[in-house]
Amino acid sequence: MPTYPRAPIVEAVIEVQFADSPLTKRDMERFVKKVDRKYPHNQLMQDYNVGFEFSGGQARGLPGTLRQEWFRCVGQDAADILVIRPTSLVTARTAPYYSWELLFDSFVKDFDVLRKLFGFKRATRIGARYINRIDVPSPKSARVDSRRFINIYPNLPFSDYPVFDGSFSSVEFRDREGTNVIIRAGLADPVLINHTSLLLDIDVFVLEDLPLKVDSVLNLYDKLRDKKNQLFEALITEEGRALFT
Repeated sequence: MPTYPRAPIVEAVIEVQFADSPLTKRDMERFVKKVDRKYPHNQLMQDYNVGFEFSGGQARGLPGTLRQEWFRCVGQDAADILVIRPTSLVTARTAPYYSWELLFDSFVKDFDVLRKLFGFKRATRIGARYINRIDVPSPKSARVDSRRFINIYPNLPFSDYPVFDGSFSSVEFRDREGTNVIIRAGLADPVLINHTSLLLDIDVFVLEDLPLKVDSVLNLYDKLRDKKNQLFEALITEEGRALFT
């Protein structure tokens, strides 16, 4: 894959989900303490289930119930992020993104801490997700025809139709090698003045036939990286590529 001096990546994520004895809050606290030098800023997060009850045409909120607690940790460089949940570990990097090698090395170190503390846990999902934002110059942030820049877009049964005021596409499939793919793309809220922003979100992951050895699990991420790169190159037009080369 070409190396782009101004890659449009706004967030890159490497994830592993695992089975076998979900981590307790105390377990996660031990993990967060172990990675404190790398991620000195951490925050306990809580997910709640909420509901409503309807009676006599009126809605009444029901008490929320705690569903899950987890930690979000941030590095000295605020672009480095780690998320630890009872059954998953995520290592992420927001812009500026430097390279797969740096991100993957960071993930391997985080994963090694998890393994040393709690032993190897059988992986149930491994994945990599890259969110790209392509900023297209346009006077007064006027809408642009996304078909000029990305090769995925909604289609209408007309030979000629105007530029969409808003559009978004989402596709999911599994390739012949057993890699699952989710692609989301379309117009996003503009971030820069006099620009239109296009989003290209590529999520690749494996769910089945995952190996039981650490090295074999880690080796699968190279396959995911190659798949992600192939998809990105195929989904970007030459006019789109010219915006960040």
